[in-house]
Amino acid sequence: MMESLRATERLDPDIPVVVVVADRSAPEEQALIDALQQLALELGAEEVTVGEGSGHWIQLDRPEVVIDAIVSQVGAIRTAVDW
Repeated sequence: MMESLRATERLDPDIPVVVVVADRSAPEEQALIDALQQLALELGAEEVTVGEGSGHWIQLDRPEVVIDAIVSQVGAIRTAVDW
């Protein structure tokens, strides 16, 4: 999976991207999560948000984290676009 992601081109800078990652993971998965966070930033994600206290299903464990990320991006787009 990491090889496929590394082969990906940078993301379009006109498309805002926020990556939300789980907080709770098995110790053996932490290195993979750290690498994915770094890769997301390298590919052009604006930020990586950790859903503190969440597992893999962040949208169920901490829905407010996902909602906040969406609201933040909508606000940024509205600010950038001249209505």
